[in-house]
Amino acid sequence: MKADTRNPLRSSQIRIGLFRNLLDSDLLHTITGKEFITKERLKAEVETEINRIGRASLVDIASAVGVELVHCERVAEQIVAEKPDLTFVQGEIVADSYWDTVAEEVNEALEESGKLIQGKLEAGQLYTPAHVSRIRAVVRGAVRALTVPTALSAVWSCLQKQLREGDDASSGGVSGEGVLFQSVLSGLFN
Repeated sequence: MKADTRNPLRSSQIRIGLFRNLLDSDLLHTITGKEFITKERLKAEVETEINRIGRASLVDIASAVGVELVHCERVAEQIVAEKPDLTFVQGEIVADSYWDTVAEEVNEALEESGKLIQGKLEAGQLYTPAHVSRIRAVVRGAVRALTVPTALSAVWSCLQKQLREGDDASSGGVSGEGVLFQSVLSGLFN
């Protein structure tokens, strides 16, 4: 056998060039550092998980694929930006169809147990008739109590305070019910 007559400096330059090409490409290294995965493959893994059950936990995907969570988060933001039926919620990508499936399962469970909830879904919140009539009574009482012109914002803050004091932990206030308040108030004036 002949001795290796190659220039060691040239060999190092080739390795450095190859390594730079790898870093500049769309390859992501795994946590072990022994394997690489393309961004397209990671995106496909996330999309497969979403299509399978309607949601994908980025922590679970990151550990299954073996990449850092930050790479999964970047891909998730890209996927959510491309598809309007997906939402990024607390480290998970959730499809609109997932919520429909959950609602059907809850409905089936309630039907099996003989319980039925009637209500109105508005802005992502479920309003039962009892809750709406309670809010209507509070609003009606506040409007009747007005003897001098008062700004609606002052009435609204007063109502929030009263409802929080009355319910403390049971309802948690009415912070997301501005639409309900406005519709009840305009219904009283019509």
